[in-house]
Amino acid sequence: MADQTLLTSAAHTATVNSAEFSWDRAKAYMVLDVTAVTSTPGLTPKIQVYDATSGQWITIASYTQVNPTGAVTYTFCASDQSFAPSTVTETKQCYLTARMRVRIEHADTDSATYTVSFLEVNAT
Repeated sequence: MADQTLLTSAAHTATVNSAEFSWDRAKAYMVLDVTAVTSTPGLTPKIQVYDATSGQWITIASYTQVNPTGAVTYTFCASDQSFAPSTVTETKQCYLTARMRVRIEHADTDSATYTVSFLEVNAT
């Protein structure tokens, strides 16, 4: 599984969803790299999975709201959280699925420019 860029660099003033993507590993790093902000946009990263029965996107992981400039790193794992280095902002224990998307919710209309990537973890 190769690293994936889910949102390319752009200024956002409202909640944005990535395109659907597939991930076949039990662990991952998600990097929210904020390069510019206006005031305090209040960014809340979420991971959502698609429920084909209801046709709805369901949030399986929601992170603490941040107002950063720079990279914020999150991890996902099925059980073992010990692989996460101290530079990781927050870790969630959850199962990743084949049909997911990233949602970055904005608390207000303040602008934030950022990218979001999903990175493979070389740990078993």
